[in-house]
Amino acid sequence: MPHPFADKLFVFIGNPTRCSRQAARDALVNVGGVPEERYSVYTHYSVAFNGAEKTKLYEKATERDSYGHTVLLTEEQFFNVLEGKADPPAKKKPPHNPNAFSIPPRDSEAWERELEEAVSDAINRKRLTNIARYGVPTSDGGRMKADLRPLDMAIRLDKFIGKQYEQFRSKIAVTLETLKSKPIHEKAIIKGIATFNVGDVLEYKARSETEYWAKVSDDVNTRSVLLEFSRDGSDLVSYSCGCSINNRSHLICKHIVAAVLAIQGRIVETKVTLSKTATVNVTVDKTNTAKAVGSGSLDVFATPMMIALMERAACEVLKDALDDGQTSVGTSIAVDHKAASPLGATISATATITSVSGRKIEFELSASDDNRIIGNGKHTRMIVDSKRFMERVGK
Repeated sequence: MPHPFADKLFVFIGNPTRCSRQAARDALVNVGGVPEERYSVYTHYSVAFNGAEKTKLYEKATERDSYGHTVLLTEEQFFNVLEGKADPPAKKKPPHNPNAFSIPPRDSEAWERELEEAVSDAINRKRLTNIARYGVPTSDGGRMKADLRPLDMAIRLDKFIGKQYEQFRSKIAVTLETLKSKPIHEKAIIKGIATFNVGDVLEYKARSETEYWAKVSDDVNTRSVLLEFSRDGSDLVSYSCGCSINNRSHLICKHIVAAVLAIQGRIVETKVTLSKTATVNVTVDKTNTAKAVGSGSLDVFATPMMIALMERAACEVLKDALDDGQTSVGTSIAVDHKAASPLGATISATATITSVSGRKIEFELSASDDNRIIGNGKHTRMIVDSKRFMERVGK
């Protein structure tokens, strides 16, 4: 049987005494519940911890509890239900509305049909005045008068937010290389793709513009996954899963991989792959010595020229991996120049991709002459849109 808190939204008010706030959130997530930072009309439960009585949030929760819109739990009730010692209390019955009036009962099908029409009219903003004047049909055949302007506003706001979330979701494009670059469990990619392909991601919902919750099934249990994406949708900023692998070592597991693929709706193909490498060469002559470029007084290969050659190698790695209108820019480099190279020596610089985090690519660098390794280091580049980048530079 599913846990009584499974798939329910929560608001935590105050601070727990039995554990930390984060521990309480983690305990809830492990049974499928989803904590919310702010109060909303979608909240199923509110939990009043120590000091909650002094907050306006508690007053709002108390009022909504009295009207049967949510269930207000004490800390003891919350942990008793969480630990399976008790069932959650039921919602209270709303107080009697003196403006309600009854008409002769009709069959249930007619009521359901009329209620569906009323909801449809409210969503499409039709006949709102008449609905408010004559009331919303109730299951006993009566009608309940209601001011539907707040409902209309909430529905329009919800549709607007849903549209915004959908627009953001269309931008999400986290590649498998980005996932592989993070701490990841063995075979998580293979198993995650299989989980996604057989449809075991049961559902997912947007919690904010960049945060998503997903419910992923496996052979034994159903797991809740929380994901936060970067603003451009190309990277995974944070993640958590209720499985033992993630709790023990905070690795990316198959449930997280499957949830990412389900939310973005596809496996994103990329030519920017881990271990991809390129090598470029140059001969030491009078134009690239330390004496020529002003970084020293001797006719040996200059350190700035070695760094430039290494960056050239990194650009060469990405040369066939960029879309039209894209380029890459260097953001950091750390290099050791270990040995000098004389005039006439052939210098080879090699760059290898070691990490992919969305648009940020990290490289391992090395340089050698005819006889030995003369330098090594690390380098980071960002993939950018050429036109937008230059427009920002112009400002």
